Amino acid sequence: MVTGFLTPDIRATAKAIQEPGGAPVGDLHVAPHFGIDGGDYGFRLYRAPERRLYVLAQNKGFHPEDRL
Repeated sequence: MVTGFLTPDIRATAKAIQEPGGAPVGDLHVAPHFGIDGGDYGFRLYRAPERRLYVLAQNKGFHPEDRL
């Protein structure tokens, strides 16, 4: 099971997860023009220090150059 979090700033949220030891799992995925504002939708899996999987997603204001 994976718990997901919708965030307005995937870059800042990813940094907050990695500071206490969370680690990215795989690549950042981008679905072009799938965001609610007609822009891109970005998401990435993270493994938290307690070994649970989480997904971060941004569906508004995401730009592919916002690579993590």
